[in-house]
Amino acid sequence: MTTHSLTITELKSVSIGYLAADFILGENVWPRRLQIHSRFQHALNLQRDDGYLLTLLCASQYRNLADAIRLDLPMAWDWREHANNGNSRDVTLQENGMLLGAGWFIALENTPCWRPNIITAGTDESPDNYAQHQYPTLVDALNRYCHKHNISSELALLPDISSMKRQPELSLNADTVTLNLQIAQLIGFGRGLTPDGDDYLLGYIASLWRWRNTPRVATHYVRLCRGVAEQLERTNDISRQYLSRGVQGHFSEPICELIQALATAKSHSAISTAASRVMQFGASSGVDCLAGFLHGLRTLSN
Repeated sequence: MTTHSLTITELKSVSIGYLAADFILGENVWPRRLQIHSRFQHALNLQRDDGYLLTLLCASQYRNLADAIRLDLPMAWDWREHANNGNSRDVTLQENGMLLGAGWFIALENTPCWRPNIITAGTDESPDNYAQHQYPTLVDALNRYCHKHNISSELALLPDISSMKRQPELSLNADTVTLNLQIAQLIGFGRGLTPDGDDYLLGYIASLWRWRNTPRVATHYVRLCRGVAEQLERTNDISRQYLSRGVQGHFSEPICELIQALATAKSHSAISTAASRVMQFGASSGVDCLAGFLHGLRTLSN
């Protein structure tokens, strides 16, 4: 008689985002079931009961996200193969912080928690110099990156009246109705897993976030976030999560680093490096996001 033993692979956790950590340490209900939502080579999305996604990311490919766990994955590991075991679509979260899937497990105890530290602008600060000083550096970084990697978008990434592509219109002084129409022209629009318009909106929100409490920006920021939140059904689940978290003030590590670099008046070289890290996310998502961020800087300088 032959005995077959099931091989279970331990996946080493590198870091955990602060919202993911709060979820895992949150409710005192064990075990908790998570449903496999979507699989990619270097990422696995697990859907929680509240609809949010807990994402498992390959640490060599991705930086930190608030809702993600970064892993040191074995060479040639592909989630499309390892999270596709028959009809099993459940992953179990145990009381001891163990995440258990079919053929793999992750021990989350003692995993370092990533939490950004972003300086909020004071109400007496003027956004003008902040926005204008580094704007040319970011435009140059965007143009260089797009040229080097041959990246294009369904949107006009910078103001260009000669372009036949959709020109984003997000105006500081727009009333609620007008701003909602401007948002509707972007949300869910374009190509990619996260559409171009969604990534652009996320960058725009992130650019204004530091200034959200200043008198000049506050009303626009509230209208903007409310308008995006009310139209989330126009896009897909993954993009919906990024935008939903964005209006709550939760952004990826590269975006947080760019905001912080601008706030602390880093050198042009440091700003350009931070911008490049934002653009490295996805095929064109990061480029769309930086373009939206630049739109936010134009809004601040007007």
